[in-house]
Amino acid sequence: MSRLHLLLLRRSSFSTSTLPDSRSWCPGAAFDAATERVRAGTLSPEEAHNLLDELLRHATPVPECSLRDFLVSLARAPDHDNRRSGPALAIALFNRVCREDAGARLAQPTVCTYNIIMDCCCRARRPDLGLALFGRLLRTGLKTNQITANTFLKCLCSAKRTDEAVDLLLHRMSELGSVCDAFSYSIVLKSLCDNSMSLRALDLLHTVAKGGTRSLNVVVYNTVISGLFKEGLVSKACKLFHEMMQQGFAPDVMAYNSVIHALCKARAMDKAELVIRQMVHNGVQPNNVTYNCMIHGYFTSGQWKEAAKMFKQMTKRGLIPDIFTCNSFMTSLCKHGKSKEAAEIFDSMTTKGHKPDIISYTILLHGYASEGSFVDMMGHKPWSPSDPSLDPARVARLLARVRAAISRVEASRLYRRFLLPNTPLRRRLAQLAPARLSLLGVGSFESSPAARLQLALAALLRRDLLPGSATADLFDPVLSAVECAAAAALGFAVPSLDDGGRCRVAEPTLFYMPHCEASLYDALLDANWAQLRRVCVLGNSFRRYALQAEENRSGPAAKAKLVLQAEQLAWEERVDEAGDVDEGDGFARAFNETSWHFFEVDDHVDQRKEISPEALSFQKLSL
Repeated sequence: MSRLHLLLLRRSSFSTSTLPDSRSWCPGAAFDAATERVRAGTLSPEEAHNLLDELLRHATPVPECSLRDFLVSLARAPDHDNRRSGPALAIALFNRVCREDAGARLAQPTVCTYNIIMDCCCRARRPDLGLALFGRLLRTGLKTNQITANTFLKCLCSAKRTDEAVDLLLHRMSELGSVCDAFSYSIVLKSLCDNSMSLRALDLLHTVAKGGTRSLNVVVYNTVISGLFKEGLVSKACKLFHEMMQQGFAPDVMAYNSVIHALCKARAMDKAELVIRQMVHNGVQPNNVTYNCMIHGYFTSGQWKEAAKMFKQMTKRGLIPDIFTCNSFMTSLCKHGKSKEAAEIFDSMTTKGHKPDIISYTILLHGYASEGSFVDMMGHKPWSPSDPSLDPARVARLLARVRAAISRVEASRLYRRFLLPNTPLRRRLAQLAPARLSLLGVGSFESSPAARLQLALAALLRRDLLPGSATADLFDPVLSAVECAAAAALGFAVPSLDDGGRCRVAEPTLFYMPHCEASLYDALLDANWAQLRRVCVLGNSFRRYALQAEENRSGPAAKAKLVLQAEQLAWEERVDEAGDVDEGDGFARAFNETSWHFFEVDDHVDQRKEISPEALSFQKLSL
């Protein structure tokens, strides 16, 4: 819940008994305290009005600076609905202060106070009140300033009186004791462009530029360039873009994005690529908006491979795709019948710190349905913590217990063996270079000491054996909100969906799956069979599963057919081969029968067809 939501919805009482004794009551101190509560989001509208009642009762003037700071805090409070209640409350309180019966008993507003409230009128979508307030300001005889003039321009534009704003801008600013600056021009030009009058905005900009460009900047030009593009006037916008550079204004990322967006919309992808190269050459780095435009443009032009390259380039530059980028990419992939590739993007979203929204699910499910992949449709289920209650004290206690487990594992012989240099394990990890560690099926690490040891090992592996840029996530359906918060504090993302272990990798990944069911390993292998070389599994011994399947051909191990086939493709090393699990019963429960599994296979080859039936003769009898 936002601060303003708390501020506006809280309805706690604010009786005079909660205020200091009247003999020691100081209006300045009271307003300063109220200002801090506004900033903290704990002051309700009723409390604000009751504070003013107390001020009227004492008839003690409040320092102008205290009143100003209080109103500024209200004006800057985040909006929580269409009524803009923070600014509206500031207006209501200001009107009470300025009533004739209050008069000089409370405060004499300054021009700064009027500027704040005029801006509040625009924020509250009542520019008419702002114009009336400007008239009151003139009648007081107070001297206006640059901020007053710009706020007055803003009120005129918000009231759809753009012609008057243009006249004021060009001919009457001096009457208000100010001159036109870049902000003044931006206000009026944006109003013209927002009302589909970009050509008029262009004429106005040229008129101003003839008198010199000292009062212009790149923001002013960006405003008109964007307006021209929105109205489809591409040639004029591009011409103005070049004029801006000729005037000595270096385009910023916003200006480049406007040009790139228009070119992509016109499917002129070759020209958009040239603009990006020019952008980078001039020292301006592309951002998420830049890549969004390019990815969408490529897909609109049917160049999905180029879009995929752009998506990878985006991540290589250190930019994390936002939810809009991912949804756009998934939409285009699904339109081209590539719902499995879209699922990889979907699965990677949570590892990048994004929570899929309803649009994400709709895109992927529609893609699956269009391709008839109804089994895959059932594989992505929204998930929420089993216990949603969040107690900060429990989180702190849990973190202390996990960190104690980390210290214990770090000092163990088991972990010291992992750190030995130039071992087959270290060489294979270096060759794989996992960019992600995923801890699956860890269970409740708040209630289970073994689960805490497993989480501790995952944290140490990420810290010491994986590249520094590697990400980490963990998941188990039984996790509570407290455990999710503790995981986040340890640097582990928690997905918002339960994919049943069918997580397709988009990058080399180490899956740590301690003591999971055989079916979960089978689901993971099925989702990544075509790219096993990019997967490492630290979990139950596949070799042990093969022995169990031979002993019991109708048991769970025999039904995990992909595990049994993968066992013949895997290089396996058990973590307890040298008697490492000897640190007590806790260690034995956490790490017994655990092995490393690396797969030396070629990508995009269905290895299930490469294994002869004779090699799996014990399976034939159970089929």
